[in-house]
Amino acid sequence: MSKPETGISTSWLGDSPRGAEEIIRHIEALGEVDGVEINYRITGETFNKLIRALKSLGLKIFSLHNFTPIPSDIPFHRASGDLYNLASRDPFEREAAVKNTARTIELAHELEGPAVVLHCGRVDMEAEWDRIRKWMKEGKLESEEVASFVKQKLNERNGLADSHLDGLLLSLDELANLADRYSVTLGIENRYSFHEMPQEKELLIIFEKLRGAPLAYWHDTGHFHVNRVLKILNEEIWLNQIFPNTAGCHVHDVIGVDDHLPIGEGESDFQDIRAITKSRPDIPLILELKAGLEDGRVKESLERLKEMINRWKEQENQGE
Repeated sequence: MSKPETGISTSWLGDSPRGAEEIIRHIEALGEVDGVEINYRITGETFNKLIRALKSLGLKIFSLHNFTPIPSDIPFHRASGDLYNLASRDPFEREAAVKNTARTIELAHELEGPAVVLHCGRVDMEAEWDRIRKWMKEGKLESEEVASFVKQKLNERNGLADSHLDGLLLSLDELANLADRYSVTLGIENRYSFHEMPQEKELLIIFEKLRGAPLAYWHDTGHFHVNRVLKILNEEIWLNQIFPNTAGCHVHDVIGVDDHLPIGEGESDFQDIRAITKSRPDIPLILELKAGLEDGRVKESLERLKEMINRWKEQENQGE
């Protein structure tokens, strides 16, 4: 049986604008890596030069994270995977989201096939995540107070979600037609916060309504862990109905709800990744670490990821 390839997102270099040569130097400092995901904190000028440099090194480009490169009218500090809302009830914002996503899909086509990773928008509500972070600092994430707050927020969200899901389906239908024409896979990422889209049942609706479209699931292990901590997962649905449709994974460690940490510096056991790779051993596992980390910590994290994959492989060979 094959084993997953390992990749690195340029996310850890997103603390400030960087040129292509500087990015390449940082990637080379990590040692052996199979490929790269180009994060959304990349300018248009750097993007074109970076593509040429990556190709000259023989590195695969596994994925482009929407919205990349940064739209020309957007300053660097505003770059985000949530820059536009694909699920917006405002037709003008949704149109902008579709237009800028289409641009990323067209670039993926020109690059002959990397997936495009999508953040699929959010419900218009106040998430009040500052309260959850405060409770985490106080060691109260397991408290009844947090459980009650999350339940209240989910009820608020679910009362607003249907119209946003309708908008998201319209956006994805339009984008899927373009992606199909260009032979590009759209990876729908699971999200961090309860007000974001899609949640598990919405994801199943998307796959059912757009059956046959070039849509897949893109797993983020940190986001999955955060939702597990907040007890808003039905893990059976993920394991049996969603994981088998995975096209790739973002890998990072987590402490409580603090994610995008280097592997080994948090509390994740990564058994979700192991479950996915049992049925999808050929997908890329891409480190997506927080901006500003030193190369040494990123390299250690990459080595730990490879060790973890090899350990799982040995255990499977031994029938464990």
